[in-house]
Amino acid sequence: MKKLSTLLWAVVALLGVSAWSSCSSDDDDSDGWIVDWAPAEILISVKDMYGNDLLDTLSNSCVVDVMTATFKGETYQIRKNFPEYTRVYLAQWHGFCLVDHEYVWTGKSWEWKQADNFMIYVGEIDGAVDMDEDIVLSFPYGVTHTIHYHCSDHIEKRGKMSCNRYYMLDGKRLDSNKIEIVL
Repeated sequence: MKKLSTLLWAVVALLGVSAWSSCSSDDDDSDGWIVDWAPAEILISVKDMYGNDLLDTLSNSCVVDVMTATFKGETYQIRKNFPEYTRVYLAQWHGFCLVDHEYVWTGKSWEWKQADNFMIYVGEIDGAVDMDEDIVLSFPYGVTHTIHYHCSDHIEKRGKMSCNRYYMLDGKRLDSNKIEIVL
């Protein structure tokens, strides 16, 4: 009986070691990491050739009410109210909203700051999804501008996270998600 008990414990121990080693093999890239890709947001300012803010609703030359944005087959009007910011775990689509503030890194934390001008906020676009899409802004007199958003090649290996994300305006690659259009 003692031999059977010892043999049973040896088999259980062997199975346990086998299961542990298969769970912690070098092929396992997660290391317990849970990856949460930051959503993409785009901020668009629209000015005339003299630098006047064409999104300022108090200006006679404001274009907010007469412009549209087309994204993923849907056409949107620019909303003048921005929903309250909430901490959500998944990207939450707010559409195209007029804002006069931006979320900036202060070196210690992210904070809302008053912007120098009005902007159109586009977002949130799910940063975990591969996407290659155009956003077409239509202004009065048939003027259009195309913003291209690209996100692909997500790599999630042992803390080395990266993806290929970029923005273009009318075919020209941009350095950031802040875009200035001059009409």
